[in-house]
Amino acid sequence: MGAFSVQIQLSGPGFEQFSTPVALGNNSDKVLKMATDAFIEKFTLGVVDNLTKKAREFAPKRTGNLRKNITAIEETSGKWKLMAGTNYASMVEYGTGLFALKGKHHWIYPKRCKFLVFRGRDGRLVFAKRVRGQKPRLYMNRAIQQLGWAVEESWKKMGTNASVIIGRGKSV
Repeated sequence: MGAFSVQIQLSGPGFEQFSTPVALGNNSDKVLKMATDAFIEKFTLGVVDNLTKKAREFAPKRTGNLRKNITAIEETSGKWKLMAGTNYASMVEYGTGLFALKGKHHWIYPKRCKFLVFRGRDGRLVFAKRVRGQKPRLYMNRAIQQLGWAVEESWKKMGTNASVIIGRGKSV
């Protein structure tokens, strides 16, 4: 299962009010804090929703199973994990065999029999003694990059800096 964790940080001139309440007296500081927290939560939910949609859009569609299983899960308050809940998601993302971005670059050979057997693009059965592997698709990385740029640009227009922090989770 491939997973990425996403955290959004907002900073800039005049934006400090969104991280700490301004002392206005009585309960107004609590109201301001609640309003800013609600704004940040709504903004984050929008970003996570758009990120999920982009990842599904960029994911290759052969059976539709990979696209269907891309979800976002909130780990802790404000930290989300975008994941594809299939056992082959990391192989599609990073490639296999000679094309792999991670691990060994090698031909793929059958382990228990003489031939690898699979359906080709035309639907016919293919028998091969070895295969080169699959090229990486980088559907999650492209979605994160595209959305990260969009978030940063929209906040720059407002005179605020925003950054999307991407961390790679464990791929199983």
